[in-house]
Amino acid sequence: MVDSLNLLGTTRDITDLLEFIWKLLADTQDIYVSADGQHTNHTTISTIANDVHRLGDIITVSVADDDTLKGLVKESKKIATDLLKALDQLKVQGRNTVWKSFMLALKNVWKDRNIQAFSHRLATLQSQVACHCQAVILKDVSGISRKLADLEDMNQALGTDIRTEIRQLRDDIKSAAERLNPEDPAYGVHPMMKRLKVKGDTGAFDKQLVDDITSNLRYFSGKISHLYKTSKATDDIHNVLQSLNFDRRSLRERKIPKAHARTFDWIFRKNVAKENTSLSFVDWLQNRNGIFWIRGKAGSGKSTLMKFLPEHQETKRHLRSWAGNQTLIVARFFFWYAGLPLQKSQEGLLRSLLFEILRQCPSLIPRVLAIRSQFRDDYDDDDSWTPEELLSVCRGILGGASDSRFCFFIDGLDEYEESGMTPTDLIKTIKSLGDSPNIKLCVSSRPWSAFVDEFGQHPESLLKLEDLTQGDIRRYVVDKFGESQQFIQAKEGYLAELDLVESVCRKAAGVFLWVYLVVRDLLHGLTNGDSVSLLRQRLEGFPEDLEDYFQHMIDTIPSIYLGHAARAFDIARSAAEPPVILAFSFMDEAEEGYSVVWMPNAKAF
Repeated sequence: MVDSLNLLGTTRDITDLLEFIWKLLADTQDIYVSADGQHTNHTTISTIANDVHRLGDIITVSVADDDTLKGLVKESKKIATDLLKALDQLKVQGRNTVWKSFMLALKNVWKDRNIQAFSHRLATLQSQVACHCQAVILKDVSGISRKLADLEDMNQALGTDIRTEIRQLRDDIKSAAERLNPEDPAYGVHPMMKRLKVKGDTGAFDKQLVDDITSNLRYFSGKISHLYKTSKATDDIHNVLQSLNFDRRSLRERKIPKAHARTFDWIFRKNVAKENTSLSFVDWLQNRNGIFWIRGKAGSGKSTLMKFLPEHQETKRHLRSWAGNQTLIVARFFFWYAGLPLQKSQEGLLRSLLFEILRQCPSLIPRVLAIRSQFRDDYDDDDSWTPEELLSVCRGILGGASDSRFCFFIDGLDEYEESGMTPTDLIKTIKSLGDSPNIKLCVSSRPWSAFVDEFGQHPESLLKLEDLTQGDIRRYVVDKFGESQQFIQAKEGYLAELDLVESVCRKAAGVFLWVYLVVRDLLHGLTNGDSVSLLRQRLEGFPEDLEDYFQHMIDTIPSIYLGHAARAFDIARSAAEPPVILAFSFMDEAEEGYSVVWMPNAKAF
């Protein structure tokens, strides 16, 4: 496919030269149209010579092992050189101004047979170019098909929308192949050349027939040029997105559980009130830019909310209202302390945001390439990104795309970790991204002092999650107990059951993860035949703090399973990255007493 595209580029340049010369031979206009499309009443032979020289110099061979193409390029340059020699002779004779037609001027230095021979060379070259191009494309049709299949796979894998470009490529290949046949009675150069005759009054070729020939050349040149450009553009899309994408980029988001039914619906009300204070997330979505901070305790559901928001139709509706007639681009990133370096660093953040932006709006990629080229020389083919490149490209795209509006959802600022960097460095980067009126960012984190100092001073752009989820927690507890036949069949009365639900909600203090773990334990007790009263006693024994609850879970592991648990913890602690579940399945095959055996090479495991 690469050879075919290079062939098309060279063929396009040859056909531009041929079309220009054919126009000269048929020209009877008083106003000359130059090769760059300019009109002038003061054309000289020097002007024409400059155009021929420029068109001839453009033609180069980019396919080293294509001897036929080399021959075509050589002949096209020879034709240009021969015509330039004739033009030089005209200038020497003092005939620098074009006469009634260029052909009459040419007859001052060439005989009729020379002109006919020259025309025959033009026609022969045109025919050979068409034949060779057709042969290469037909020979490489499987390669072109593979290329299109690769583009379709890339379109699906990376989530880009280049279906229109792929469909256009298919149409261009088909139509170009149909018009390449030199024997075609309607468009073929051979039938046309048989009808080509010289008009006696001007000495020029029949203009209508030459127009037909050049029209065919223009069609062919335009098609292959478009094919070349479209293929190059889709390659650029693929290459840039591949360079930004990274392993497990969206893994953290996929691992976050979906919100329980009707959870977080309150966030789309016009006002969310708590203790005589109110805020409006909807107003921020619709009317404001800048940063909106969702703060919350560990386990309060921040990540679940941040996964919920970008996908919800209400969010999209309000953001579309904010964007108006501009293109809306929504991107998200989820920091993950337990993940790979790119899942918890600024590089990962910027690469992910850029990937999402360009995936949705590939038309911005030429701008990306232009900005990135400022950091590289012509011979640098390294696809890796430097921090300076990423930040400059982000700022250039966000600041320069006046016809677009951007909304970013960034979860887990407190899970950011990068050697030698602090949360303040991350805050600085985030603020720099939000400096444009066309950008807004919704970020979430625990209430660490750095985030409180920076984002906590604007109550209208702040949401304290654990203060607003009591209704969601109650609904979750009621629904989960309602799914248990043992709970439904309990005989201790509605009030006792209601009291258990209210006790769980009260002790939760807005921490959803605590609720999930406690309800799971209580439901397990129901399967063992526990009464509602006994469940209430168990609930009172659970620590209310999440960290204390985790310790309680460890402390209550039955002694017979302690060795097994120790092996599992040792594997998790020693792994360089989160181990796959399958790794734990091999624990039972480990040697007896593994939990107390020192393993100096544990990380290699």
